[in-house]
Amino acid sequence: METEITLQDILKRKSVRAYKDIALTQGDVDSIKALFGSIRNISTNLNWKISSETSVGSGYIYSQIEEKNNDNLVDYGFQGQQILMLLFVNDYGTCWMAKSPERNVPAVITFGFPRDKKSLKSRISRYISQGNKRKTLDELYEKNVEELNKNQKKLLEAIRWSPSSLNRQPWKFKFAEKGKKLILKSNSPINLGIALSNAYMAALSIYGKAKVEKVEDGVYGLIVE
Repeated sequence: METEITLQDILKRKSVRAYKDIALTQGDVDSIKALFGSIRNISTNLNWKISSETSVGSGYIYSQIEEKNNDNLVDYGFQGQQILMLLFVNDYGTCWMAKSPERNVPAVITFGFPRDKKSLKSRISRYISQGNKRKTLDELYEKNVEELNKNQKKLLEAIRWSPSSLNRQPWKFKFAEKGKKLILKSNSPINLGIALSNAYMAALSIYGKAKVEKVEDGVYGLIVE
């Protein structure tokens, strides 16, 4: 199974809501579980599981959280987005879903084999979530976008294309310490974790290294140089 995630992968990936009716084999399940060993966390080790009992796609991935504090929810989004991207580079369609059938699970990642054509259900879901609309960097970046260099703009584009609840993109970000640290903030912990994850994976692709640190609740830093 492929484990390398590039900047182009992050920018190409889109949510899939229409899947072929194909069940997972035990080999599929074992291969996906093996991918879990390559994900990184911020501060919390989560036990990720696969369920094939779903009416959407071939299955869903989740982890139970007994204590839904800010740190755990940010880590949930951070780790879950890595899993989502690992599934994408291995040719699975994916989508975050806030509604979970499991106890103490804040969201699940549905996945499966995408249909070749968008179904009516998929088009309606995309319309409701405003999936074709994105905020500009000028709306999300707290400083002057024109002052950014090429790599910094690439990194911010990876965040801009992060999935979020109803495509609200509830983040703000800026560079600090002469461009060596990217500051991300949001009052939505899981969405913050997802954006932070895309930024982390993109930074590894662009700079070859990255480190995440918590500044305070709702604010995280990504050291890129």
